[in-house]
Amino acid sequence: MPQRALLILIGGRQIPNLLTAQYLKPDIIVPIASHEALRSGDAWSRIEPALRQLCPQGLEDPIEEDSLRVDAFDIEAIHTACRNALNKYPEAAWVFNVTCATTIMSIGAYEVARQVGVSVWYLDTASRRVVTLVGTPPEENLYHLKVADYMDVYGRRPEGSDAPDHQLTSFAQRLAQQPQEAMAFRDALRNAGLNQKRSSAAHSGTIPSSSAFMDFCELAVEAGLISSYQSLPSQQIRCDITGSELWKYVDGDWLEVYAWSVARDAGCFDDYRHSLRLPIISSEETASNEVDLAATHMASLLIAECKTEKEPFSVRHLTKLHAIAAMVGGDFVSRLFIASQSEHFYRSHPGRSQSYDNFCSQARAHQIVVVTGEQLSNLGEILRREAGADPKQRSTYSSR
Repeated sequence: MPQRALLILIGGRQIPNLLTAQYLKPDIIVPIASHEALRSGDAWSRIEPALRQLCPQGLEDPIEEDSLRVDAFDIEAIHTACRNALNKYPEAAWVFNVTCATTIMSIGAYEVARQVGVSVWYLDTASRRVVTLVGTPPEENLYHLKVADYMDVYGRRPEGSDAPDHQLTSFAQRLAQQPQEAMAFRDALRNAGLNQKRSSAAHSGTIPSSSAFMDFCELAVEAGLISSYQSLPSQQIRCDITGSELWKYVDGDWLEVYAWSVARDAGCFDDYRHSLRLPIISSEETASNEVDLAATHMASLLIAECKTEKEPFSVRHLTKLHAIAAMVGGDFVSRLFIASQSEHFYRSHPGRSQSYDNFCSQARAHQIVVVTGEQLSNLGEILRREAGADPKQRSTYSSR
């Protein structure tokens, strides 16, 4: 059986190259790179580690091989580089991916491939199609990508939390059914002194009694966040806890877990992660590099920022989300801002209504979809729509 060989072009967005390499699992990868793409921090330095993992023995390096470096607008140089690759591995079964880099590079590679009759693919990631220009199309859908692999292409291999267990997920889903009560529960814990973030000792406090709070306490016990609780004759609930995990969860983690569970249950995502931390690779980066939810559908990325604050609609949150999207694909990335607070809360306070309108205006300018507390029950539908997975609805910013 002949070796499988893949020729790719290096320049611009590299997701199509990763998808092809991941699908073909080639024995040989030959990257033809423009001089600009070889600069420090540019396309080659971002994609090379991911390609090296997929093809550890057969990946050629355009930094070391003069024949693989070209002027991106010199079509004869591109012809020569492609022919050299074919001549070096004449017995291999070749596929050319001409999606990336300049149009001139794509045309040059296509012309050589057509002359010798090897397959040429162009990946239209916007429509999730593979256009076969010459030869044989892929036999299966190749638009599958893990979140970590997607971010790897941008030099951002993430670190994150493990998938939450069933009890934590159930608790989050219950809080999402009553987001106003969830925020009131947090306030009650704070007022009872149960918000000690760094405490590892056992401590107790009392909160007002209500049917919702009793339900929350029962679920918190099942999730291991409360040691025990007791309903008191004074219409209060005594909570016994150890450590700070209850406060950390109720103060914000629950909404991230809920969003993760909705992405899981949506049935359209190839991968979904929560509470990710992206590495900082430039001293100029000042934004927090934390992603509350990241999910991939058909090799496209969706990210979300989740906030449980009483007044969450602050432009600084949009700025952070926009900055993180710029690190991992820019306008190709779908973005959501998810809040437990309701729009009604802002509309019922004249002083806040204008600030909410300003926030939504800024969100539209950044192409960020805003999800409020009233919409949490419909989050699955919203995620499917914004990921482009709902055939009956277009995503809000469908030009992506």
